[in-house]
Amino acid sequence: MCGFVPNMEEGSRMMTYWIIFGLCLVLTPIYLNYQAQEDKPKLVHLLISTAAFAVWAYVTKGDVLLEKFDVSVASIVLVAFSLVSAMIPLKK
Repeated sequence: MCGFVPNMEEGSRMMTYWIIFGLCLVLTPIYLNYQAQEDKPKLVHLLISTAAFAVWAYVTKGDVLLEKFDVSVASIVLVAFSLVSAMIPLKK
């Protein structure tokens, strides 16, 4: 969806990016819940996956969404999230 935004009028681009981000943030756990097996625990998976989406969006489109974006900070956030999320025990 973000690929279509540059073709829009300049004044509405930023709001459109934020709407796309919000929509995808809300749809991530809904879609993953729909895809999950009924008899498996999934709450922690949904929370981690939704947070992972937010981190991914920040790393890939943070320069568009935020005035103050630093590639180094984005890289640190990505590595830190990967390390921390790997240590969270998941019920299988």
